[in-house]
Amino acid sequence: MINSSKNAIARRQPEVRMTHANEEHHSSNDEKCVMCSNQDSIDHTFFECQATLQFYDHSMSWFNAQHKSNVKLSNLQSFLNLYQPPAHISPQQNKKLALLLICAKQYVYACKSMQKSPNFNEFSSKIKLQWKVEKCTWRPLTWLENPSLYNFISVS
Repeated sequence: MINSSKNAIARRQPEVRMTHANEEHHSSNDEKCVMCSNQDSIDHTFFECQATLQFYDHSMSWFNAQHKSNVKLSNLQSFLNLYQPPAHISPQQNKKLALLLICAKQYVYACKSMQKSPNFNEFSSKIKLQWKVEKCTWRPLTWLENPSLYNFISVS
């Protein structure tokens, strides 16, 4: 009898989690987007919502201005991180771009969950901090990263 009740509980847990997730993240089909008042869905949030699309455009324009670059990505490329690193940006700038894309999606989803519109000033300070945390600044290579820099040291 104990084993059968454990099995019954285990079978019901995913249902409870799904219901809780739907309630917590406001993803039912009859809800309106908090950013634009259209019908809400995950597809809408990331691909159709004008507030989100403007936020992404602003983020890319800001990135290009900060790095004197001209990176242009489609919404699908941005969302799925399906892009070839542009030849005109450095590896460090490409790392910053990748973090920008990831953090922008995370920020938009967090705003949706908190039922607020994205604020670019808030996001830009968060991404600058994230770049510092991830050490996205230029620095010389160390011996451990490129031992050939120190070939003059002989080990006998």
